Amino acid sequence: MGTIVETSTLREALEVVEDAYKELENDCDRVYVTLNLDIRKGELGRIESKVQSVEQKIILADDK
Repeated sequence: MGTIVETSTLREALEVVEDAYKELENDCDRVYVTLNLDIRKGELGRIESKVQSVEQKIILADDK
């Protein structure tokens, strides 16, 4: 299990975690959270480029 999010600030990332928790807390007796942060300065959009790379590889594999 895992979810990757990309934000421009740490505060935004923590807000995503808090919002997810708020969605679960009413229906769940236990919420287990593990949080990994990979903070890199520079441009955003790395996730989108990775998704595009995987999609291109799938298309190439289908063409074979």
